[in-house]
Amino acid sequence: MDTLGPHAWMALAFALLASFMFRPAPESGGWLWAVALFVIGMPHGGYDLEAIRRTTGTRAWGAVVRPFAAYTLVMLACLGAMVAVPTIALLAFLCLTMHHFGHSDSVWTRYEARPRLLDRVPAWGHGAVVIASPFYFQPAAAWMPFETIARVFRSQHTLSLPSLQLAAGVLLTLAAALLCLGIVRLIVAHRHRDAVRQIAIVALMLALAAYAPPLVAVGAYFLVVHALGHCLTASLPPRGRTSSATVAGAWRVHARSLPLLLPSILIVLAMSGLFMAKPVLVDRIGLAFLLFCVFATLPHHMLWAGSTFFGTLRVPHASIDQS
Repeated sequence: MDTLGPHAWMALAFALLASFMFRPAPESGGWLWAVALFVIGMPHGGYDLEAIRRTTGTRAWGAVVRPFAAYTLVMLACLGAMVAVPTIALLAFLCLTMHHFGHSDSVWTRYEARPRLLDRVPAWGHGAVVIASPFYFQPAAAWMPFETIARVFRSQHTLSLPSLQLAAGVLLTLAAALLCLGIVRLIVAHRHRDAVRQIAIVALMLALAAYAPPLVAVGAYFLVVHALGHCLTASLPPRGRTSSATVAGAWRVHARSLPLLLPSILIVLAMSGLFMAKPVLVDRIGLAFLLFCVFATLPHHMLWAGSTFFGTLRVPHASIDQS
């Protein structure tokens, strides 16, 4: 099953149709992110500990101590940046997420352990569309959850929404040019199916960003393209194509994520107390999960991009059902 396959198209199209029909309230994204904490979303990151264990070349849990300590160190450094310079850390997180989504999900790089620069460039355009488009179409609503998080950390910085919208517009223009060049290369290489898939996902995300609340638009992408695609096609870092990505495989990812998933859920639920000004519990949980992503995305990305910072890991290109 493909990361950008029919499941992603249909789910994003359904989210877009629902937005047209019901016009969800801006705060409705809290429900989506609260669900993501328990299903698909957080489990896809919770699988990192199991991935570290398996890439060490041994089944002994003791072998993960050093690489997981490095993983935790990176996470704590991101948390420190959030405390010290919250607004800058949030903007850096958004830039990293653009890269992470593009590197993990685009048709050019999603199965490549070491993608070429020529493939990384349009892949970045994919990620830029996902993240920048809500800030272009709905800058105030898109920045609101991040402003709420920044206020918790007593940020002294203020962002001009017109400037934020202008920056998003520049990023989208650049992304469009890079995506067009990448799609032309796919067509020339007779990868017509990949070209259609890439165009469909980008078009659906642009439409969602224009009509749905930003947390709904990005949350739908995070769940049905990124996290679900990661679970269905999970391989060992930095990654390689899996031979049999199935729903059963996704359930196994969930089961093997539990040692890291359960404490992560407890941390997010505890952090929801930082947002007591929000009267609705799911809104507090959604914001807390978003905050957790701010300091957990960098180590997660480094692991799956093949960073050597987590120790010398032997990386067989095996799928989840080869264990």
